[in-house]
Amino acid sequence: MSPADRDLVHVLCEAFGITPVEHDILPYGSGLINKTFLLKDRVDGNHWLLQQVNTAVFKRPELIAYNNYLAAEHLRSHHPAYRFMRGRRTAEGKDLFAHPTLGAWRVFPFFPNTISYDQAVRPAQAFAAAQQFGRLTRYLDGVYVGAFQTIIPDFHNTAARFATFQQSIENATPERRQQAKAAIDFFLARAHIVDAYNAAMADPAVHTRITHNDTKLNNVLFDKDSGEAVCVVDLDTLMPGKAIFDLGDMIRTFISTAAEDDPDPAHNHIDAEVYGQLVKG
Repeated sequence: MSPADRDLVHVLCEAFGITPVEHDILPYGSGLINKTFLLKDRVDGNHWLLQQVNTAVFKRPELIAYNNYLAAEHLRSHHPAYRFMRGRRTAEGKDLFAHPTLGAWRVFPFFPNTISYDQAVRPAQAFAAAQQFGRLTRYLDGVYVGAFQTIIPDFHNTAARFATFQQSIENATPERRQQAKAAIDFFLARAHIVDAYNAAMADPAVHTRITHNDTKLNNVLFDKDSGEAVCVVDLDTLMPGKAIFDLGDMIRTFISTAAEDDPDPAHNHIDAEVYGQLVKG
């Protein structure tokens, strides 16, 4: 760790009421979206994750902290045994430390002896992860949805995404449209999906709930020894949505045999067994 990072962590620890000299401080994770440090307490054995919010992606990090607080309070009252990634408050009692130059930071408990997977090693993991996401939505049923804030507008809005796609076609040069003709034709031939989406959104039976909205397999922690699913993580997009958003995102990310950013379609196949376990979960 660089001296600058160490000084930064010391300032942040003070803000959250953590004594840095009692902790081993280590960089954690890839840091592609949010910069993260692991704080290992040498006194009581508790571990914490100190994480920066990427404000280029999340323009208003205070809304993330607020939604986390609302969900945590509901779960504490109605499902106290549920393992939820509740953020630690600052020494001043705030849910987020926001600084004009240091950025926005929060602290979460770290669960040792856990692991996450980008893809299912066994189909049973898809069942367990889907069950965890479903349990979170079910346990938040009954909370006042109107109090929660929208973190990323139109995040799962198929109609809005398709409108952006159509606008991109109109704005493209003839050469670029010709180069992408096969892909353009593919999606235009499936425009009826937008109609199905709009119909679902208008259906009163499709309730607005509090949903995770980023239901990738690696957003569930598993116990390294037992293999059991422990809890859901990465709650940055916890906000009002539809249960079908979470189901659809699970299907999209769970059942593919390739990474979601793999540019070669030949690598991408559907794992039917994983799909079956996911739906069952």
